Amino acid sequence: MPFENLYRIAFEERKNSNQTERKEDVGADSHIEVAPYDIMKDATETEIGILEERYGELKEGMVLWIELQTILEIIPRKRQRTDAYNKLVSALKRRGVTLCITSRKKKSI
Repeated sequence: MPFENLYRIAFEERKNSNQTERKEDVGADSHIEVAPYDIMKDATETEIGILEERYGELKEGMVLWIELQTILEIIPRKRQRTDAYNKLVSALKRRGVTLCITSRKKKSI
């Protein structure tokens, strides 16, 4: 019993001290700068523009089938996988355009 009380007292003191430290860290003078959302939006819009230059105007209901090697030449990525283009795929989907990226890689089980 005494050890349980001692543990609870020590834990509560540590918990309370962490809360006061957090309150002290965030003051009226603190200023947090966040990168604007427009940076990613602009990058995606640029990539959509590159696709439009290559394949013409992207209209709603259009479906683009592109091999991974082809899109890597047009819009290079460090990670050379189809999932590296998920943001582009979702941005096009919001416009009503479906982008399907196929890979020649065969998966063996």
